Amino acid sequence: MENDEITIDLLKLAKALWKKAWAIVLVAAIFGGAMFVHKKSGYVPVYQAKTILFASYTNSRDFSFSENAGSISQSSLSESRSMVNTCYAVLNTRMMMEAVIEKAGLSMSSDKLSGMISTATLNSSELFSITVTGGNPEEAALIANTVAEVLPEKVSMVNPNSHVDVIDRALVPGEPAAPSFLKDAAVAAFLGAFLVCGVVATKEIYADWKEQTQKKKQA
Repeated sequence: MENDEITIDLLKLAKALWKKAWAIVLVAAIFGGAMFVHKKSGYVPVYQAKTILFASYTNSRDFSFSENAGSISQSSLSESRSMVNTCYAVLNTRMMMEAVIEKAGLSMSSDKLSGMISTATLNSSELFSITVTGGNPEEAALIANTVAEVLPEKVSMVNPNSHVDVIDRALVPGEPAAPSFLKDAAVAAFLGAFLVCGVVATKEIYADWKEQTQKKKQA
């Protein structure tokens, strides 16, 4: 064994951790319980309203008088998928937010409204969802449906060949969105258990290092 090396007995380390299993469980329970109580005490219910839209792109050549008239070309399908990204870009503009605020009669800033809206592409298709999260269920549904009404007009300003259609309108949510109490508590419990394991392992490794150092001095 070199002067700057020590050996670690993994079996001995595992036994040390097993002996302190009660402490690991106790600290994990304290950390997890504290996080759960903290989150629940400050919990404010939030609601989510979601609408689903369909973005498409039509090339004028698709309707020309030819043997392929009436069929959608592969390029148009590709453009339709890329139109989803265009919709996202338009949705994030101040122009779009201000138009929604005016149409829905909202009393909030465009930045606040933007923070309430999230988007997601469905199965890498031309379908995408717009989800509005807020403390008022009626307002969340109103905003989601207003966005669905305003977005097609704003997108067509960018690309006249684009079409955005509503597949599902948002409904007023009856229940608040599921809180992440258990998830946060589980993370806190894991960190507590990890902390105790780290302390136990450090003490055990230090004890091994001290014992091996003394043996080397005696040798």
